Amino acid sequence: MPSGTTREIRWFLEREHTQILRWFQSLPFESPEERVDYYLDLHKADVGTKYREGNIEIKQRLGTWSDGCLSPYHWGRFENYTKWSFALADAGATHSLLHKNPDNWLPVSKSRRVAILHPVGDTLTTSPPGESIQSGCQVEYGRVAFCEQQWHTIAFEFFGPEFPELPESLARSILGEEPLDRDTSMGYAEFLMKQLEPPGTQ
Repeated sequence: MPSGTTREIRWFLEREHTQILRWFQSLPFESPEERVDYYLDLHKADVGTKYREGNIEIKQRLGTWSDGCLSPYHWGRFENYTKWSFALADAGATHSLLHKNPDNWLPVSKSRRVAILHPVGDTLTTSPPGESIQSGCQVEYGRVAFCEQQWHTIAFEFFGPEFPELPESLARSILGEEPLDRDTSMGYAEFLMKQLEPPGTQ
């Protein structure tokens, strides 16, 4: 899984994206994953803190984003992040964290698929998550649910000492020609902050 400094472009959609789902279904390995992450409500667009499976993970956006595209059909915001992760001492610490102040933590249910694109020679190959890969791009497609809302998210997260170049032809084979635009492109922290703002304050 990516760690350290990463570069990410992510979208949140109200509808299913059928082309990327077909792409995942065509891969020679299964990658469905279901879990619940708990996000700390910090009211910050550039810092996200969550509890995930015994760990606290902090993800901070570095500087400002830059507009860009994966293909002429797929525009969004490229954002650089740094990450930290540390394990809680025991189950008691987890219980204290989540249950003593439950209003501070937002449970977000996730059902997602993940694949890793990484260079082998002059081409990019696709591998399942969990393999030891130094540099690559994690492709993610998932469904997220919280506060009676349901959304879909698509992300390309580049990691490692050298971020690989993603050819436009490959991006189009994954995403098709269904447009993705900058208005729906943002990181998790900003997305959750906007969805939880009271009506009329956005």
